Amino acid sequence: MASEGPKGGRRMPRTCALPALALLLALLPLPGLASSAVPQAAAAAIAPGCGLPSAIPAGTSVDAANPIDPAVALGETRRSYRVHVPAGYQADRAIPVVLALHGYGGTNADMESYTGFSTLADQDGFIAVYPQGISGYDGQPSWASVGRGDYGVDDVRFVSDMLDALEGGLCVDTRRIFATGFSRGGAMVGRLACRLSDRIAAFAPVSGNFYEPDEGCHPHRPLPILEIHGTADSIVSYYGLPKYIDPKWPLPSVPQWLRG
Repeated sequence: MASEGPKGGRRMPRTCALPALALLLALLPLPGLASSAVPQAAAAAIAPGCGLPSAIPAGTSVDAANPIDPAVALGETRRSYRVHVPAGYQADRAIPVVLALHGYGGTNADMESYTGFSTLADQDGFIAVYPQGISGYDGQPSWASVGRGDYGVDDVRFVSDMLDALEGGLCVDTRRIFATGFSRGGAMVGRLACRLSDRIAAFAPVSGNFYEPDEGCHPHRPLPILEIHGTADSIVSYYGLPKYIDPKWPLPSVPQWLRG
C-alpha cells in the first residue's frame, strides 16, 4: 500500500480525542435526520440481527474478523475489527453505529483508547466499531484510500463486509450508520463517502488527505459531511498541494474536496 501520502503520515496523538468527541456529539443527535440525508434504500430497513441474542456481552469490547479474498488483502485471509456493544443494549431496539478508523501506523485498539468512543457509547447508546487497517509493504497498518499505489487492497469491500456482519448479529439502525477517521483513516472515510453513501448516513473525517480516487467520486445522494482540519496543519495541508509543487501527488485543498 502507498505510504501515508506521499504527504500525511502520522499517528493520532491524545490531543486529537477532544475534536473527535466533539465530532461524534455533533453527529449522534440525528433521530429525525432529514430524508434527503438518509440512504433511501435503508430508510425503513431493520437489521436482520434485531431480535437475536448478541454474541458480545453488553458493555464490552471484543475483537472480530471476517474472511476476505486474499487477492484484495495482500494475501491475508481475514480482516479484523473491534466492536463495543454499549451497556444497556437490547436486542429488540435498533441503535446507531459509529465507525472510527485509525491513522497510518495505528491500530484499532489505539483508536478506541484515544477517542473514548466506547465510554461515550455506553452513555449514549450506540455501537462503536474500530476497523483495523491492513499492513502494507512498509509494515505499517493503513488504508487503501487513494486507488493507485494501493496494490489491489479493497478496503471498501472490507467495510461493506463488516457492515453485513454487524447488521446480521446486532440490532443496528441502518438509517444511522456514521463514519469518522483520523489522517489516513479520515482519507478512507472520504472514499467511503464516494462508494458507500447507500449504507452510511454521514461522514466526519479529521485531518484527512483527500486525493482523487482513480474511479472518481460518485455518491448516490448529497452527503452530510463534517470535516475537521487545522488550517496550520503542517503534515496534511488544509490548502492542499498544487501540481507544480508535487506533480506525482497533487492534493486538493479541503474546500476543493468538499465542493467535489
